[in-house]
Amino acid sequence: MSKEPSPQQISTLVAQFQKGNWHEAEKLANEMIVRYPKFSFGYKVLGMTYGNQDKHQEAFIAKKKSVELNPKDYESHNNLGMTYRDLGNLTEAKKKIHYSLKLNPNYADGWNNLGVICLDQEKYLEAENLCKKAISLNPRLAQAHSNLGMALMEQKRLSEAEDCYKKALHINPSYADAYNNLSLCLGRSGDLVNSADCVVKALTCNPNFTIALWNLGKISYLLNDIQNAKKYLELSLNKNTDGMGLDAGVWLMVIHYLEGNTDQATKYLRSTQKIKETTNLKHKSARIYWDYLYKLLNGKTDKGITQYLSSDIKETMYIIGESHSLPPNGEIVNYQGQLMKCKSMWMEGCKQWHLGNTKKNIFKSQFEIILRELPRKSKILLLIGEIDCRPDEGIILAAKKTSLKSLSEIANETTKSYISYVNIEARKYDHQLVIGGVPATRININELTPLVADQLVTIIREFNEHLKKWTINANLAFLDLYKLTNKGDGTANGQWHLDYFHLIPEATQEAFNSCLIRTEQY
Repeated sequence: MSKEPSPQQISTLVAQFQKGNWHEAEKLANEMIVRYPKFSFGYKVLGMTYGNQDKHQEAFIAKKKSVELNPKDYESHNNLGMTYRDLGNLTEAKKKIHYSLKLNPNYADGWNNLGVICLDQEKYLEAENLCKKAISLNPRLAQAHSNLGMALMEQKRLSEAEDCYKKALHINPSYADAYNNLSLCLGRSGDLVNSADCVVKALTCNPNFTIALWNLGKISYLLNDIQNAKKYLELSLNKNTDGMGLDAGVWLMVIHYLEGNTDQATKYLRSTQKIKETTNLKHKSARIYWDYLYKLLNGKTDKGITQYLSSDIKETMYIIGESHSLPPNGEIVNYQGQLMKCKSMWMEGCKQWHLGNTKKNIFKSQFEIILRELPRKSKILLLIGEIDCRPDEGIILAAKKTSLKSLSEIANETTKSYISYVNIEARKYDHQLVIGGVPATRININELTPLVADQLVTIIREFNEHLKKWTINANLAFLDLYKLTNKGDGTANGQWHLDYFHLIPEATQEAFNSCLIRTEQY
């Protein structure tokens, strides 16, 4: 009996693998290792087949066996390294890939994969250099061009990144990842329509591409195409590869919550709980949102929303903002003696800096779509700015990168540009704006260093002072959430917070009753 399979058996297995027929490739590879248990190639293909089906534990066992049977096969060491990455062990992943490059220093895929790991670690400049090394060894390695684009995109070099994705697609016109990455790049540039076109092309190449399904769901939401947003997010949730089900589930929770369907939102909350427990740091934002929505939904009921929907109140106060816009949804506020229903419009992760920026971006595009599609002369409360004041991002982080401007100077410029932009855009449709302030912090400042604690308290106070100044200067109303929540020392009084950052739904009602500053008061 031969110790190795025939060339025909090998080519048949390779053909099924290259076609993406994973189940057939898995079957043939398993048959091969049963008949030829010492032949490493069968384990090698089996491991890659498992990996492409997100069966990472099974892939690890098969790839480890391939390395044991053929320790000089640099590709097998590289493959095992990438499975360590899939399992979240980046240290071992790097070790294995470095060893593959020791066996073959000219192995372009190895250098590219080191770049991928640096992307995971947010070491974008290092990733850029590694991908360039891979391209120098193999200029037609489409994956390296696409990953170089990712490294450049994360450094905000969007035009260069776009060129990289187009090079990858020139090499491989059916490269779904490159289409999806180009979609992300165009989205960040504010070109939502072409971003959607690119992700549709990605799904044409690979209809089961979970990340692209999620991306198309998100873009559909930003374009205010809610039905398609639900459709594609649901598909992404059902596939749940690489933990993307959590991200899709969170967006579905928010969408149903905004529609007043808290029962359906709660169902998504429960169905994604197990996914949340198994996700890694790549899904940190989704995990934080899940915890926030858990607290928020526990305080909301469909009964209350139904009363709001069926009430005789005809006027609507639209709430536009990031996560702070969610609690008021479905509440009733008294604005200048008139009862109004609150309807929230969510802009995930938006900062004042994004809207005041002179460059077009995804947030400005979404904001302009929202204003354009609202009824003319709408009354709008903007709840944007708290993220600008967090200790690990926004103004404090920006100040660390420059010694030319103080925290107060950056806050002044940020709020001035923000108010100027939103006021100009709102006037196009005769909308009436109310500018929401930033609540006092509920973060335990004793857990921060004295410097960071002082910076946090100071920036929130000064940010509100500048924001109020520019709001009044623009003849707009100001909702002083800082006054409502401040204990007197810049920290929260404990009455109105849901968590460290967000307020309970009733806070907006109380703020309109007691903390609304109108221009005629000055």
